[in-house]
Amino acid sequence: MMKGTRANKSGWLLIVCIALMLVMCVAAVLQYRWINRASEADRRQQREYVEAAIRNFSDDFAERIHYPLPYFRPSPTVPADTAFEPYLSNLFLQWRSTAERPQMLSSVSFAVENKDGVPFKRLRSTDKQFTEESWPESLKLFRTILENRLRMPGGEPPLFPNGFALAVAAERPVLVFPLVVNREPPPPPQPDAPTPSANDAPQENAPQGRMPPFGTDPRLLLQQLRPAPPDGLVRVPQLKGWCFLEFDLSYMESYLLPELIERHFGHEPLNDYSLAIVTGRPARFIYKSDARAGEDLIRNSDAEIVIFSPHLQPGRPPHGPPPPPPPPPQGAEQQQRQPGPPPADMRPPPPEGPPPPAPFAGARRPPPGNLQAKAENYDPDSWRLVLKSKSGSPYALIDQSRRRNLALSFGILLLLAGSTVMLALAARRARALAEQQMEFVAGVSHELRTPLTVIQSTSYNLSKGMIQDPARVEKYGLVIQKEARRLINQIERMLSFAGIQSGHKLYELRPVDVREIIDGAFDDYRAAFEEGGWSVEKNVEDNLPQVLADAQALESAVENLLENALKYGATGKWLKVTATSAQTRKGREVQIRVADHGPGIAQSDLPHIFEPFYRGGGFSSSTIHGSGLGLCLVDRHMRAQHGSVTVKSSAKEGTVFTLHLPAIETSKNISDA
Repeated sequence: MMKGTRANKSGWLLIVCIALMLVMCVAAVLQYRWINRASEADRRQQREYVEAAIRNFSDDFAERIHYPLPYFRPSPTVPADTAFEPYLSNLFLQWRSTAERPQMLSSVSFAVENKDGVPFKRLRSTDKQFTEESWPESLKLFRTILENRLRMPGGEPPLFPNGFALAVAAERPVLVFPLVVNREPPPPPQPDAPTPSANDAPQENAPQGRMPPFGTDPRLLLQQLRPAPPDGLVRVPQLKGWCFLEFDLSYMESYLLPELIERHFGHEPLNDYSLAIVTGRPARFIYKSDARAGEDLIRNSDAEIVIFSPHLQPGRPPHGPPPPPPPPPQGAEQQQRQPGPPPADMRPPPPEGPPPPAPFAGARRPPPGNLQAKAENYDPDSWRLVLKSKSGSPYALIDQSRRRNLALSFGILLLLAGSTVMLALAARRARALAEQQMEFVAGVSHELRTPLTVIQSTSYNLSKGMIQDPARVEKYGLVIQKEARRLINQIERMLSFAGIQSGHKLYELRPVDVREIIDGAFDDYRAAFEEGGWSVEKNVEDNLPQVLADAQALESAVENLLENALKYGATGKWLKVTATSAQTRKGREVQIRVADHGPGIAQSDLPHIFEPFYRGGGFSSSTIHGSGLGLCLVDRHMRAQHGSVTVKSSAKEGTVFTLHLPAIETSKNISDA
């Protein structure tokens, strides 16, 4: 019944362990998925955060670049005879006195076509009037447009009438917009013009144009009709020239760019980035946040985007309508504002075939999402914002954090799994130890009961006078003495083991003669070997060096080996005890061997024979009684004396136990010890 209960407990323990392992496997899979999802979310959040900061910086920088445009761009209603030189000079004076950042512009230039050609004039912030200069090489495209009357495929001039362009002159950004003047409106309709009715068919020679919606009053319809422009062209304000607003590069490097970078990148978690504004091919630094940054920042950037690129950009700036332009110079007639470009159905039809290429369209800025475009795809004059993390790529850091989290979580799971296994092994070992202790209690009870019973019965016979023969009385006395010694030895073993386990066992190490120890141990077991008919050999080497040991503990170890041979080697009836000296790699030592020709020790039992309460499988249930403490005490005694015990056993040759003790070489060593 007891064995069945233990088997059931073992089965339940195995089932619980397997269940815990399965739960840990499921937890490992879930943990792996959750950490991967969290890492991917961190990666996406980091990228979105960086992209948002880059886009905001790009938009903010573009807004600053477009900021001077409403101050200087004239209205299309400027009269045709307007003198642009005093007009722009007056606007530049107003800019320097009223603008929030007048230092942004280093000069204002313009070019207006006249009878002598298209001269280029510039007014610097330190000058009082325009001076004529040669055309900058990078701005000659606009001179060509004006001289050759170049048009877009729809018929309008480039940037006309409300667009602007970006250019670079002497490495300085330039904002370009057209100078236009108002043209005379078409003449009113003749009063004798025929009045068409809604039911009349269109006449053959009637002008073709967009028909306005029919109204309730036919006279309103007549007032809305206008003759078509000559040659099918729409009348728009006339392009007279170009205005160039040149930015101050030193002001942008020293004030504008640091201010924008501090605004968009000066807070967590973006302050861990090194930033730079670069241009050209090969790249040249315009600004860098870290003075130690070099080419590695450009080659291995984590993200980059074009923030300024020379190009023609028709249309209005993206940051809302401009403020009202300043009033025209004195003496100019106030004209009624004319409408902008007419609708598409009033323009001439496009020519047949593929549309001609637009020679004025430069390289446009890549979309904000294109944060990793290669530098060779950019315009050489474009400005690029590049970022690089100071502590390494943020995605590499996220991957490193992911691997660290996975290692930590799996380490914890492995620790839990190992703890489960260790608990199962500990429980199994505790159960085995409990069984050994029960067997020990049973064995000790038998070991104590047997001598006590013999002593009691023998002493009873002697006390009652039942034994009168002197020889038998002497024999009874020897029996009592033998059983008393056996009882004393058993009690000493238990006390020694208890003292060793508690740490209170003290060993008095001193020089000991091994021959005396062996002779003392044999004296106690000589009669037992003689009565059993054993063949005993004892060989102690001459001039054997002394050992540093506790005499009582060493003698107890030898006695335990002799008792083991007497118990388990009775089938061979042969015992040999030798003591020799030998040189080992640790030094000279004395070896005491106890050999017998018994059945030997099973190989499965050899690793455990020095464990407390352990008895081999062949003897634990046999008639040979024991407590399982003898060899354990031998091992503990030898280790306490800086020695060791080894064993060799086979079924054919029997068993050999060897005690190893360091030898004392000279008297000087003895005195030092």
